[in-house]
Amino acid sequence: MPLCMLIWSPVCALTFIFAVQTGSRDYRTFFRHLLGRFWPAFELAFALTLILILAVYSAAAGAIGHALFGWPTISGILLLMGSIG
Repeated sequence: MPLCMLIWSPVCALTFIFAVQTGSRDYRTFFRHLLGRFWPAFELAFALTLILILAVYSAAAGAIGHALFGWPTISGILLLMGSIG
């Protein structure tokens, strides 16, 4: 059994136990109980991380479109945005 399974299986089980004990049936309630008054900071950090990841993917898509097809960089970015949308 891989090491990651030995770590993540108990983490998953503890997460489910915590959710049942606190009556958390959705994402926001779970994190309110887990993080207390700091849950908005987590939400903000999560949103900023998603924006960063999408920016990196967009830059890569623009560079790939330019390298493979000779398109302007913005074409690859817009194509990625359209396919995600």
